[in-house]
Amino acid sequence: MHNESKYFIGLIFGCPYNNELETCSLKEIRKMEIEDRIESFQRLTIEEQRNIIEKHFKCPNQKACNMGYNKNKKDE
Repeated sequence: MHNESKYFIGLIFGCPYNNELETCSLKEIRKMEIEDRIESFQRLTIEEQRNIIEKHFKCPNQKACNMGYNKNKKDE
């Protein structure tokens, strides 16, 4: 399994920034049953996975987390 695949598989189970944006490419996949998520993952090419990972690294949530807070996170 490629490194991209290992990283991507984690993204289909949840947002690492604890606040999924409405525009997240993986939002609909995360609503699926686990088996369906894995099947969707397996249908993607490595290039498609890389494109989604690239979007993930550009996510505004990542920038907020890197600064020590998440401005979009709801009060707990």
